[in-house]
Formats: sequence, structure tokens, C-alpha cells
Amino acid sequence: MFIAVKDTKIISIHELEWMCRMEVKQIEISEYWTWLESITTEGVPDYSGEDYEIIKVDSDVNTVRTNFKQDGYIIRQNYFLKWDASKKEIVKDDTAKAAWELAEEWKEIRKQRTRLLLESDWTQSGDSPLTTQKKSDWAKYRTSLRTLPEDQSTKTKYSDITWSTKPS
Repeated sequence: MFIAVKDTKIISIHELEWMCRMEVKQIEISEYWTWLESITTEGVPDYSGEDYEIIKVDSDVNTVRTNFKQDGYIIRQNYFLKWDASKKEIVKDDTAKAAWELAEEWKEIRKQRTRLLLESDWTQSGDSPLTTQKKSDWAKYRTSLRTLPEDQSTKTKYSDITWSTKPS
């Protein structure tokens, strides 16, 4: 199996080296052969202009490729993998896993926040039956929902969020 690596990010995986390179370049097969011809002198291609590296590794390409994500990580059995250039191997990346888990939690938090904002839209319309004071209370509630990501940025779980109380 061949992987294309840029820094610690895996950018392509394929069982054939040339197809791995073609995927990185995001070109069609006919364009690839034209490009290869343009960098070849006396039958030897010069890949020195590339800002990534193609590395041959011993792994099952189908298993790894199935779990490869476009952000450059491989998710496999609930852990993330990345390329370790010093070891010349694919290794676990707990930092990426933690970042992904946090991002997933915040996706859910934002979904709930959006739902609560949509449910309270009616309170701010011109024909709302609410008094001026009630409209103001609802406006403060909605502001607290909008600022929730900044106000509670240290929270790492949906269950840790302190949701504002809806006005009565």
C-alpha cells in the first residue's frame, strides 16, 4: 500500500504508487500520463517539485482506505491514526481523536441552540402578543443562546452545558 503524506497528514492512500500520486494531484488518468511525461528525463521521473511524500507501507489497503477521512486521518476501531515521519509508520493520534470528539459535542450543542432559537423566533416579531417586558426577557434569553459558544467554550461535553431558562 502507498500513502501520500504532507507533514503528519495523510492525503491519499492507494495500492498503486502512481494512482496515489494521481489522487493527490486530483487529475484524470490521461492528464496524469501527460504530467508524468513532462517531469521525466531519460526515463526517470523527477518528483522533487512535489510538496508531499509517497511512502510504501505494509498494511491492508482496503481496511485502511475504508476508514480514511478527508481531513487526513484514518479512523479505525474508535481511534485516529496519522503518519509519524520519525518512525516511518502509521501511529495513533490521541490529540486528533480528542479534537474530533470535542467538535462532535459542539455540533450537537449548536444544533440544540439553533432549535431553541427557532422555537423562540415568534417572540420577537412585530405582531407578537407579548408585552414589552416579556419581549425584552425573551430577547435576553435569545442573546444568551447566541453567546453560548463563547460563554461556555471551556465545556467539553453536551451534558456540561448550562442552558438558559426560557422566560415564562
